[in-house]
Amino acid sequence: MSISTLGPNASNGDGSQSESGGHYVERITFNFGREIFVYPYKGVKKAADLTKPIDKRIYKGTYPTCHDFGPVSDQSDIIPLLVGFSGGQIQLIDPIRKELSKLYNEEVMKVI
Repeated sequence: MSISTLGPNASNGDGSQSESGGHYVERITFNFGREIFVYPYKGVKKAADLTKPIDKRIYKGTYPTCHDFGPVSDQSDIIPLLVGFSGGQIQLIDPIRKELSKLYNEEVMKVI
């Protein structure tokens, strides 16, 4: 599980502005099996609606083993998310804008 805090002008991922009322917005991500989920996070007293993820990715080859958000500035809508995989690959994605997706160590081979 990872949590990232965005500035008050954060996007919902669908092009609309979040209803933050000028407050900072948090996002939470977790992986389960071969899937990664990103949700809005509103604290421990108000649970995230698990039927409405901001981003959901399902991987077929290797599976995600770890993830972490990169640094975010107050002026940015970009949330860099690094995902590590069982085969040694690393993927850099932006789960909000979905414009960023770069795979590193693509040539890593599985050792059997």
